[in-house]
Amino acid sequence: MNDRLKETGKQIRTYRLALGLSLQEFAAKIHKSKASVSKYENGLISIDLATFYEISDVLGISPAKLMASPSFSEKGAEPGSRAVRQYLYSYARKGSKITKSVLDHYAGEAGSVDVTFFYDVPAFDQLEKCRGLYEGSMSKEGPILNYQFVNRRNSTEHTFLCCMESLDNNGHSMGLLSSISYTTMTPNAIKVVLSDTQLAETEDLRELLLFNKEDIQRLRRDNMLTVERQ
Repeated sequence: MNDRLKETGKQIRTYRLALGLSLQEFAAKIHKSKASVSKYENGLISIDLATFYEISDVLGISPAKLMASPSFSEKGAEPGSRAVRQYLYSYARKGSKITKSVLDHYAGEAGSVDVTFFYDVPAFDQLEKCRGLYEGSMSKEGPILNYQFVNRRNSTEHTFLCCMESLDNNGHSMGLLSSISYTTMTPNAIKVVLSDTQLAETEDLRELLLFNKEDIQRLRRDNMLTVERQ
């Protein structure tokens, strides 16, 4: 089996499922049989150029993302190649669980960075089961990382992530993720940790994700929700 076909097929399947499209629905949109789509996703047959671009259009992503290399390298990335994968953690009081998410960074044109955000995944190898799929961009000014996203299933929802890189270069950053709550349909902000590597889901991580006494004191003093760099 061709490794490039297999990786491209995996990307197609991940985006299809993340967008909530069944195999039959997707096959109908690209005018192919379910059997053909299944073979595309499993890397069993090659995809002709016209079909490849049609798949890209239906999924709403660039062809380069479908062909992105599975390796992660921060240097020398070609436009469209997957340059960096980062891991985002937050804590949900409801259900008392740490929520895991993935941010895939792709080198864009003129030095820009395109980012795909898989929000709330059950495991890091199950991105297709994300609770929300977002597309957006990232900009960096000094230690400040700013992300802007649009929900692929509901374009009225825009999500913002702002993080400060750590002072001791420990590989993770503290930040706030702001959006519209799925449950109350009101604006909200949650505390997050953005990491270059996967973190153990320990009590220490949970405590880091909770708003602490100092956070609440600053909120009362300044009427502004902020988190400090670690």
